[in-house]
Amino acid sequence: MRFKILDTPVRQNVELFLDILRRSKQKLQHQAVPSEKIFKAWLHRQTGQLLFAEATKESFFLAKEEWKAVDISYRYDPQKGEIVFMIEEREAPIQGFRCDDLTPIAFDIARQTMMILNTICQNLKGPSDLETKMSVLTKLTIDGSVSYLDRNILFDAWHHVDRKEAEALLFDKPVGTYLFRRDSYAEILEQQLHDQHKKSIKCFTLTCLESNKKISDVTLIHYNGGWQYYDDDPSLEKKSFQDLKDLLAIWKDLLKYPLYH
Repeated sequence: MRFKILDTPVRQNVELFLDILRRSKQKLQHQAVPSEKIFKAWLHRQTGQLLFAEATKESFFLAKEEWKAVDISYRYDPQKGEIVFMIEEREAPIQGFRCDDLTPIAFDIARQTMMILNTICQNLKGPSDLETKMSVLTKLTIDGSVSYLDRNILFDAWHHVDRKEAEALLFDKPVGTYLFRRDSYAEILEQQLHDQHKKSIKCFTLTCLESNKKISDVTLIHYNGGWQYYDDDPSLEKKSFQDLKDLLAIWKDLLKYPLYH
């Protein structure tokens, strides 16, 4: 079974976790695969990278301000024949999973990682037991071939910089160069819109270089599965685009060169 994952960090997370599943299954030898299992892991707050306790002996040296202690688990429902993966706070599982201590890109990578794992499991539906499903899952081949059009532009052109640092990065670049970041305005606006709409909303800053060395910022919003730019209308009722690239296309004469990190 092959499964294609375009985003490199998501693919690396999934491949690492599948390797952990293989090792866990090998340790069982002739024992039955448990219907529930928890794997202790660390999630990088800036990048969304995963590390597992089974994969590193240095996990206790990880700085808490950089790495978040999490539990990634699976649960098998024999009646539905489904395997479901979950991620929880290791230190405070009752409170659920916090995302406010992650950068937007880290949150997105973690979210996509779990979505991919559960999507893979949805493709395992059928008249087979947990042993068979886990065997197929651990033999899964990940296809990482990516074309230019398939690239995740938000991740590839993301920079952890403030306004001055963004200006320095763009200063000697061609007119039309742009990058993504997150400024204080986007952070405040995100909280305000969340309080108003009571839904998950993510705000990002698009910074671009115009003619005469002018640097401009645009606030982008991800809301209800779509993308739009913020024009001081908190109702968020304007047209949205399902794909970020479709939104960026409306400025095709301005946005020409993404500044890849």
